[in-house]
Amino acid sequence: MKATSFCIGLVASCLIGGAAHADTFIYNIHLPNITDGGSEDDSATTAYPFSWTGPLEFNAPAGSDCPTLCGPPLGTTVNANYFFGGFTFTADLALSDAEVEVAFDQFANHSNQIIFSFIEPDSFWDTPGTGLSFPTVAGTPSFTFLGGSATTCSGCTIDISEVASTPEPRSAILLAALVGIFGVVIERRRKQIKALS
Repeated sequence: MKATSFCIGLVASCLIGGAAHADTFIYNIHLPNITDGGSEDDSATTAYPFSWTGPLEFNAPAGSDCPTLCGPPLGTTVNANYFFGGFTFTADLALSDAEVEVAFDQFANHSNQIIFSFIEPDSFWDTPGTGLSFPTVAGTPSFTFLGGSATTCSGCTIDISEVASTPEPRSAILLAALVGIFGVVIERRRKQIKALS
């Protein structure tokens, strides 16, 4: 009886214990080169990956950005005079859409930047695929060169993949507890049948 009570308590604590981990989404944005004059050069692209706990979304919980991946290999850039300055994750409040910005800072003057901007609805960030084009929303996908006006980025694409989360240890404990309860029930029935014969 004590073993059964213990197993039932263990199962209950596992069921009540907490939520499962969310899957990780990997986003790989492909950006064209930008010439020294600020024009798009689609003859070559470079990839800028980042990850997200669950899909990127407008009201994403704090701390869900970049759990496993956040940036390209060292030295990757869209222009030889600029270096990768990082991602900015924010939201377009007017559209209730998530926004991703990818910045590149000029070596000679860090205040000179090339900034790519992507504003998309939650449904876009939640749809896995390869070589996806960005639908035009609120003037994006776009880039600005040295603080100038936004220019549509026709060569910008993205790969989106979803990586299933690893089951948490609580699941294994729950399975072991269920097997234990089943074993206890079988053993009790065996003893009852033996006592009757």
